[in-house]
Amino acid sequence: PTHIEDVYRKETGTKLTCFNIGMPALTLDASGPVAKALVHRFQPRLLVFILSPRDFVPKYGEVYRHIASSAWVKQNLGETSLKGWAVNSSFSYRYLLAFQYWLNPANREKMITSSNAISPMGFSPVHGFRTPGRVYGTQPDYDFYEAESQKGLAQLLQIHNDEVSLLIIDAPIQPDYHPLYLESPDNYHNTYITPLENMLSPLEIPFWLTDKLSETIPDEAWYDPMHVNEKGVPVFSIWLGEELAENYPPGFFK
Repeated sequence: PTHIEDVYRKETGTKLTCFNIGMPALTLDASGPVAKALVHRFQPRLLVFILSPRDFVPKYGEVYRHIASSAWVKQNLGETSLKGWAVNSSFSYRYLLAFQYWLNPANREKMITSSNAISPMGFSPVHGFRTPGRVYGTQPDYDFYEAESQKGLAQLLQIHNDEVSLLIIDAPIQPDYHPLYLESPDNYHNTYITPLENMLSPLEIPFWLTDKLSETIPDEAWYDPMHVNEKGVPVFSIWLGEELAENYPPGFFK
């Protein structure tokens, strides 16, 4: 967020407030409702959503999917409850939840490490290279039209209106991995890029591609073939800040 704000200010002379709410391994069936809840709660002018084909893989990230049915998400989607109100409105209750998590000794080191890694603007980058390294192959379970993924995508697209704009960005991929991701570059385009563009275009939702950007990210800036590390983050953020300045002038955010 800091890099984006700095670049946008340099290009336009206007301060832009950014916040990062990225979560690991959230596929569309979970990230769709979470994004909709976030917009309801915080009312941003622009929501930037990073999307990749793996968001359409129903078997990936199962351990995180409970977030979509959490009391906080339900509260902000209109399914009110006492617990949902408390976690949404009460700092005391949030501290209680944190304390309950801390009571399990197995959670303490993870809690300390995670808390220290998160910046005030919600950003927590990964550092160095994935250890042990992971060999990524094709995504055999990818299905753009999978029912739960399409349901989550529909919830995401509902965000786009006169008050809140949605911007979708294709996630950067290490160039060497790109031919393998969905078996071939043509397949990547025909089964992912094209159907997504056909869905977003009538809704006038921008869809930015990052293939040229990915080619400018050096090898040492990749955590693994699908994620940048702390050296890659500035490259992506500066690019995004410049693109936002060009396509979303200060008047847009007023």
